[in-house]
Amino acid sequence: MSLNKKIKNDDFISLDYNRIKDEVRDNINYQPKKQTIFHNKYMRLGIITILVVFVGLFSIIAINSIPGQKVFLQVSAAEKIELNYSHLKDEGFIEFKKKLNNFSSKLSEQIYLNYDKKEENYVISPVSIYMAIAMCVESGSDEIREELLNALDMTYEEVYKYTKVLFSSLNDEASAETVFGDKVMYKEIMANSIWIDEDIQLKENGLLQLANQYNCSSYSVPFSKKNKQANNAIKEYVKDNTRGLIDQDFEISKETLFTLINTYYLKDVWNNDGDDLFFTKETYRFNNIIETKLLQGYYTLGRSYETSKYTHFYAKTNHNIKIKFIVPNEGYTIDDIFTNEILSEVNNINDYNAEDHENKIRYYTRCLFPEFEAEYDQDIQNVFKKGFNINKFFDFGKNMTNVTDEEVKCSAIKHVTKLKVDKKGIEGAAVTIIPMAGAAGPDDYEEVFLDYIVNKNFIVLVTDSDDVTLFSGVIYNI
Repeated sequence: MSLNKKIKNDDFISLDYNRIKDEVRDNINYQPKKQTIFHNKYMRLGIITILVVFVGLFSIIAINSIPGQKVFLQVSAAEKIELNYSHLKDEGFIEFKKKLNNFSSKLSEQIYLNYDKKEENYVISPVSIYMAIAMCVESGSDEIREELLNALDMTYEEVYKYTKVLFSSLNDEASAETVFGDKVMYKEIMANSIWIDEDIQLKENGLLQLANQYNCSSYSVPFSKKNKQANNAIKEYVKDNTRGLIDQDFEISKETLFTLINTYYLKDVWNNDGDDLFFTKETYRFNNIIETKLLQGYYTLGRSYETSKYTHFYAKTNHNIKIKFIVPNEGYTIDDIFTNEILSEVNNINDYNAEDHENKIRYYTRCLFPEFEAEYDQDIQNVFKKGFNINKFFDFGKNMTNVTDEEVKCSAIKHVTKLKVDKKGIEGAAVTIIPMAGAAGPDDYEEVFLDYIVNKNFIVLVTDSDDVTLFSGVIYNI
């Protein structure tokens, strides 16, 4: 199976151990199957969502470009499954996605409550964080697995069976033929991998389970002997797989036994020709301060959703990525509406009251919204400790017994995310690092066209066509 060189959203999970006994390196029975040299001199423009999560003894890492470095491929990830109607309409998968969105809403609320830079734009990637945690569930001991499953509010069977369906649903691309030839207009790529210190042997059965059920490739790098080289390889990989958006040294310690990485990439345009959106002729005052023209989204069947606290509507990209806007009403603030309950409510809306059958009117609405960017760079360990009651995972112990019997712990969870929405489309990248020490036909209906104007602070949710939350955040400044 060939090495996947286009992983796009990084979940690094790195775990540490007390001290690896000398005899461990004498017991390596599992030899690398393939040696791969990663080298990429030219980085294309774009943005991705990478979530990197380092968890105690292992870290989630995927390396795509390592100039001058040698990386050994040990186990290749299974290919994504070819999805069909039965996969996507399976009642169990539908229930799984509901639970995933509940987790995403709670996670978004908890991170917002713990965010120490109020009045600044920020965004996270819940789906990438989930994928990292899912691999921890598979690798963890019974005790750790129970703790993580309680946080997700899922059963092991749900995680085991449906994570690979989710993984496959987040891997797709489409291109359009132009006068200049075919070009990629839409790309969504997710990949998982585990990076192991070259002197360490992990359990083969555990690695195979990760490969088969979580599409996770296994690689070997010199964390202990050539730590700088290993970190440079990771840095270059992240930089390449985020199209240069995230370029930093993650300083994975030489005590790292292994690192898990989930990468997720997302890019889409507004229409099939790749044309830019038009700006409004009129200017608007964002927050009654900044004079700006707004982007004119396309008309979508429905009317804005209105409650006493907020209003909501959405814009769609060419391949049905939804950018959902939640705007507080007069007398309310972002603090009042950025709650688990409201985020879940918005993501579960199916009826936008598009038709007034009594008066035979059909409504269409378009969003007028500003270009915006957001980013995030924080350690979210306390979010999981306080908001999800995960504690044992952060203490030394035999926590990852499905891949190793060494004692490990998770010492931090660093999440780095970037998102950009502009006239060209949407691009995003996220990294979560957890270092471990150790339309209808014609009829007689009148058609009414409405505008939903976003001209003050708002919450943004980016979801796929199935309403799986890819990004969530708050925009204060444009």
